[in-house]
Amino acid sequence: GSSAHRVLYMYRATLKNLTMNTSYIYHVGSSYGWSSVYSFRTIPHENRKSFAVYGDLGVVNAQSLARLQREAQLDYYDAILHVGDFAYDMDADQSRVGDQFMNEIQEIATYVPYMVCPGN
Repeated sequence: GSSAHRVLYMYRATLKNLTMNTSYIYHVGSSYGWSSVYSFRTIPHENRKSFAVYGDLGVVNAQSLARLQREAQLDYYDAILHVGDFAYDMDADQSRVGDQFMNEIQEIATYVPYMVCPGN
């Protein structure tokens, strides 16, 4: 591969004073460009919550990824816990492996709170 330096951007935002069980529409960006428009729903009032919990997810042979993307966008989950071992070799190919993984996860994490923890 090429040894050319790549410039990567990650946008972050802090949301305050959100109302429970409310849908919000948003996009993020800067003078370099803007994201698509996404939406999410804050956690409902009732005590019953729905979580997806999984680990060991990468882009190669990611058999459950399409289902997780679809169900996140259809509001099946209140939050997702990704319990380690994600992407595998995120720095490989000048971080293109990580970019591919993050682009796939974007179709989940832009709709549902997404928390990760380190794996082994």
